[in-house]
Amino acid sequence: MVLTGAALMGRRTELPAWNPLLDELTGGLDAPPSRRTVSHWLFFIETARQRWGESWERLSRANVSYLRTGLARYPHDERLRGHIAAMRVQSPDFERMWQAYEVEEWSSGGDGLVLHHPVVGPVELDYRRVLLPDDPHVRGLLLYSARPGTASYERMCRLATLSAPGLRLT
Repeated sequence: MVLTGAALMGRRTELPAWNPLLDELTGGLDAPPSRRTVSHWLFFIETARQRWGESWERLSRANVSYLRTGLARYPHDERLRGHIAAMRVQSPDFERMWQAYEVEEWSSGGDGLVLHHPVVGPVELDYRRVLLPDDPHVRGLLLYSARPGTASYERMCRLATLSAPGLRLT
């Protein structure tokens, strides 16, 4: 898993933990705990828009759809309701996507996401979302990887050495 960016995600899109490679890919996910969510990172951090480029809309729509589905599943979760309400007020893009009424159940993932890293260039990523047992704090695991034998895989190798100095890949 050295060449896989990974993060745990809660049902309110909070990020309780992630590995150094994902941190390097994204430009850093650390934020105050109340804003350490996928939602905040996508909608309020300019680095997210820059790095995801054309993939940003797709990822952001999936995030909003995931929250809409979560609200249907957990209608009495006041923290979830508060997170969504704050996002709708603070982000016109979030509100626009919310008004589309799209829903998305936790899916296995997909491919064809392109992240533009300032040091190594474009990295085409496959992503997987692994559902974990229904835990009040963790909904699943997000995994981002490049296919072996591709230029993107070689770029992930470079990023892995940047994120973990002294790492030797053989």
